[in-house]
Amino acid sequence: MNTFLEQNCGRTPNYVFPNYGVEEKPVFYSPSFFFLRLHTKFINKRLIIKGFLNFETMNYQKKNPSFLQNNSNYYLSYYTYFQDSFLQFIIQISIVNFYKKFVDSCIHNKLMNKAAAVLILLSTILSSCNRPLEISSSNDNIPPATPAGVAIYAAYDGEIGIEWQSNSEPDLKGYNVYRKTDSTNYKVIDFTNDNYFIDDSLDYNTTYYYKISAVDNSNLESPLSNEVSAKPVNKYKPYAIQNININARNWEDTVSIYLNWVPSGETDIEGYNIYKSMVPAFSPDSASLIAFTKNDFYSDTSNLSFYTNYYYKIKAVDKGGLVSDESPEVIDEIYEIPKIIFPKNNTSIFPFSDFLIEALKVPATYQIIVQTNEFFGEIWSNTISTGVTNDTLNIGFNPNYIYPNKFYYWRVITFSNDNSEPNSVSRLYKFMIKQ
Repeated sequence: MNTFLEQNCGRTPNYVFPNYGVEEKPVFYSPSFFFLRLHTKFINKRLIIKGFLNFETMNYQKKNPSFLQNNSNYYLSYYTYFQDSFLQFIIQISIVNFYKKFVDSCIHNKLMNKAAAVLILLSTILSSCNRPLEISSSNDNIPPATPAGVAIYAAYDGEIGIEWQSNSEPDLKGYNVYRKTDSTNYKVIDFTNDNYFIDDSLDYNTTYYYKISAVDNSNLESPLSNEVSAKPVNKYKPYAIQNININARNWEDTVSIYLNWVPSGETDIEGYNIYKSMVPAFSPDSASLIAFTKNDFYSDTSNLSFYTNYYYKIKAVDKGGLVSDESPEVIDEIYEIPKIIFPKNNTSIFPFSDFLIEALKVPATYQIIVQTNEFFGEIWSNTISTGVTNDTLNIGFNPNYIYPNKFYYWRVITFSNDNSEPNSVSRLYKFMIKQ
């Protein structure tokens, strides 16, 4: 590792990447491999992606001709799949004589082949390559120079990315971003410490004009930069939704199947199409479309039956009507509430060692909770998973204490598909221990 850093920290690179251009839509994910991205901002937006490393082919694809700049902040984000979950790790690095040869060397270095090695490498970079800079913040009463190199580096799907060359003044505070349209005048819309700006939630068919000024610590402002403009047309369909949770529910005499998911990070999302089928691996189309929602959750209460597998998929829809690819399929079924056998509700009984309930028609996980009143005060619970069906189920009862002549409240809960949320929840029952 030390030899690797000595070779790649502080030396001039000699490798030039091929330019794939900003016209190609950035790849967001593939379930067959993991990859590394280099960003200029601590958010996941395709607009600001500078490139990505494909660990399957070990190739680097560049998204913007103007790439790493000395003494500029960048973000490396690592994506992978782990136990069907979509993971993302983002680490900030400061580029100090840290150019393309680093990435080139990483590609050919097998340290990048495993996630653990990637994170070790990034943490070492943070401690070894991020050399401190000596900066003076004295007030010289001189406004900063006008920012140079202002350019649009991407404009589509309601987002516009602007970048410029960093000013070199030691007392620089940051930059004001000015914007106007054909029907409005220039005004400051934001302040940033970075040498780029992402303007989002824009109208697809409006042309936006921008100018940048530099501001120092005395709030002295430079003249405005040259003008740049762009129209963020609706160009790419949204990314597919990945993380979907499903929970079949039989709660308080209401049956439903509840879905929620991680919302898309894109700012032009209008909502989500919900598709449902009783057949696995179905193709989501107009026949299986059951709802559209602007939320990142949905509760299906229509035409549901017990012990029936229901399959769901989701597609994101943007404000221009473009539809994403389908999400992964999720499945669940609704359970009945188990019938109680012993103790009967609202009875006075002698001390006992087992609750008796009637098992469901399918294997399930059961939980019994005992509490001191109707609302809280849990004193005991027991959870078991069993393949027993349509038979009497004994669940041991061994509380640390229980007092006679006092009512205790209990309920039966079931779980499906290793879900942490209950499937069916019974009403509250009660019993009293005889003295």
